[in-house]
Amino acid sequence: MDKKPFIKVKIEKIYVQIVRQIEDLIERGVLKPGDKLPTEPVLAEQLGTSRPPLREALSALEIMGIIERRGRTGNFVKANTDTLRYKRQLRELSKNISPYETLQARKIVETEIVRTAAETATKKDIEAVQKAFQEMKEKIEKLGSSLTLEDIISSDIKFHLCIAEATHNSVLIETVRYMVAGLRGKLWIEMKIHSTDFRKRFQKVLLEHKEILDAFIEKDGATIRKKMYGHLDIAEREMFGTS
Repeated sequence: MDKKPFIKVKIEKIYVQIVRQIEDLIERGVLKPGDKLPTEPVLAEQLGTSRPPLREALSALEIMGIIERRGRTGNFVKANTDTLRYKRQLRELSKNISPYETLQARKIVETEIVRTAAETATKKDIEAVQKAFQEMKEKIEKLGSSLTLEDIISSDIKFHLCIAEATHNSVLIETVRYMVAGLRGKLWIEMKIHSTDFRKRFQKVLLEHKEILDAFIEKDGATIRKKMYGHLDIAEREMFGTS
């Protein structure tokens, strides 16, 4: 008997399991090029999962070139297949932090962190957050001309990190840094593009950040917590259709 016949057990993200299952169905010819996948509610029921990980899986499948998403028309299996390339892409995508889990964690953790930040912020901290907001505003106004969605996301991350830094607590700062790191991932960006008209959405995002900034300036912990939760909750509902 081989001294090491076993493979280490891994806890795999739900969306990765869904991708593997659909990929396997294509390899076995159960799903063929041009086939339309069931609607999201039907597919979620058949897979025994909820909409959030299913939407993550569909975005991953599109990034990999396995399916084509045609808006309200539906999701279709693409003609080109390259199993080895798919497997390499899935390995890379599986390293992405789950967008849904990220938002869930931020609603629990970051809302408390910003409350603390508002109460401990110095004049210098407030100026840093104001500057970060202004940079975000300028980038949103230039979106589509010289700047991209990734540029906006970078300024969004900076805004949230500046608030976290006002806690003057390295553990809390690194916690936020870890949670927002996933916003740069391919999966997050792809889902953001498909979830809404992000150009129109960012005008509302700017208003939400302005309300967060105002509460921060006023050092109002209760209000900033409420505004941050609302901001993250809207993002979750738009990306995943949760209520």
